[in-house]
Amino acid sequence: MAPTTTPATTPAIAPTTTPATTPATPATTPATTTEVTTIFDVKTFGAVADDKTDNVL
Repeated sequence: MAPTTTPATTPAIAPTTTPATTPATPATTPATTTEVTTIFDVKTFGAVADDKTDNVL
């Protein structure tokens, strides 16, 4: 009986702490994606402006 009670308590503690930390990480990921998209928009606008200048020449 003693060995049966010990393993049952160990796995219960580990899985409970892991899932609680996992959802917190993905919440931060979408915030970073928005910033990256904004940078790409600025670079695209700059490229378009350069092309128009070349056409004028």
